Amino acid sequence: VGRKRFTQFINTMNVQFQEAEDHLAHGKRDKAANEIVDCISVALNWLRWLGYTQPEEVAELLRLRAITRYEGQTQAILSKYQKQYGL
Repeated sequence: VGRKRFTQFINTMNVQFQEAEDHLAHGKRDKAANEIVDCISVALNWLRWLGYTQPEEVAELLRLRAITRYEGQTQAILSKYQKQYGL
């Protein structure tokens, strides 16, 4: 994982997203779900690449991020993405 380039992870995620979209277009929700699970696997490898090699480190990152996302900041986050990216 350490020898991969940063863009390798972006490209891999894009492939996973496309595959999920293709499965959904053919009514294969379960196969699309598998592609999303693969995204989680890619994200874990990306974290390893960044130096987060211990499950406890990853768990703490997730815990802190979940607090940000779930404790009353959802609307502010959605507004930011709307203003900055038109999403």
